[in-house]
Amino acid sequence: MEDIAANRVARNQHHASTRDRISRDALRKELRRCDTLRQILLQYTAALLIQIAQTAVCNKFHSVEERLCRWLLMAHDRSVDASCECYENISAAHSKTGDIRKPFS
Repeated sequence: MEDIAANRVARNQHHASTRDRISRDALRKELRRCDTLRQILLQYTAALLIQIAQTAVCNKFHSVEERLCRWLLMAHDRSVDASCECYENISAAHSKTGDIRKPFS
């Protein structure tokens, strides 16, 4: 039964809506009951915190062009449709010129 609940959470994590929300008490009850669900949510939380930290460092030390590349890659990773014309055009231009700024000049 734990695996069913954990699979449901994993399958729907990117498609959540208002109707999918549960109360805080219900979540706490499920986390106590289901070790697999608790583990998945802890892993998700850890990954999210790492991503937030990486974004902060990226925003501090990287150029606008580098941050744009990171954002495009992250958007591409999350997209249902793996093709992204904008990303492909920028990537192609960058590989030809060696400089991401050239297509925008």
